[in-house]
Amino acid sequence: MQRTATLAALLILLTACTIEATAPPPYGGGSGRIAFDTERNGNFEIYSISCDGTDETNLTNSRTAEFNPDWSPDGGRLAFERSYRPFTGICVVDADGTNAKRLTRASGNDSSPDWSPDGSRILFFSERDGNHEIYVMNADGSDQRNLTNHPADDSYPVWSPDGTHVAFVSDRDGNREIYRMHADGSGITRLTDNPATDWLPAWSPDGTRIAFVSERAGNGEIYLMDADGRSAVQLTDNPAADYSPTWTTDGLFIVFASQRSGASNLHLMSADGTGVRQLTDTTDGCYSPDWKP
Repeated sequence: MQRTATLAALLILLTACTIEATAPPPYGGGSGRIAFDTERNGNFEIYSISCDGTDETNLTNSRTAEFNPDWSPDGGRLAFERSYRPFTGICVVDADGTNAKRLTRASGNDSSPDWSPDGSRILFFSERDGNHEIYVMNADGSDQRNLTNHPADDSYPVWSPDGTHVAFVSDRDGNREIYRMHADGSGITRLTDNPATDWLPAWSPDGTRIAFVSERAGNGEIYLMDADGRSAVQLTDNPAADYSPTWTTDGLFIVFASQRSGASNLHLMSADGTGVRQLTDTTDGCYSPDWKP
């Protein structure tokens, strides 16, 4: 009897180990974690959560405000915007929040970092020249140079997945529209043309589509268009504002922030706009999500 019980216990243990070893990875591809900024205890910090909204972790835990996180392509580091007073600068930390390094020290706010697909460079926009311009630098902060030079405001740059193009926001034609340019700043092309504000572009992982935010329906909603600006379709339709789309690694889902629950919280939907579900539930607000590779 004792031997039978022992064998049964071993069988249960082996079965459990097999199930754990063959368990499917988190949906969405990559690590299944999301970085975002949130205002806790009166201060903005960078947090991360798992793809189901659990396992919340504070990555910065500082007395200064941090915003707009962006994972490096290998998921080993995180770039974000930190308040250094009187201006914000770009900072990089390891994925666990350690080894912080300040990359920019300009007389003007530096904002919204975005890693190049090969991890060697970081895009951002800066007001060091008196208005917002798109800049690029090496991942260690060296060789900072502007890609745009225009009297209008250029902002929120994001790399295409192959690193050959940059999508960004500009009001150079009278209102905020989404533009595309080569990675060296040449060949600027307008992708959207609408009287309402279009902004916050996000390339799909295969580079064929761009999600973005538009107010053309009367409030902020998530839209999707081809990478050449054609075939724009509305994905969300809610009286509250939806904004800050980011793609999962497999391109099947989009995470975004929304005020539909009252405060700004993170939500996830299929890339066609269906199956929306809420990931966070806080009155402190959750903003600027980025899916970890």
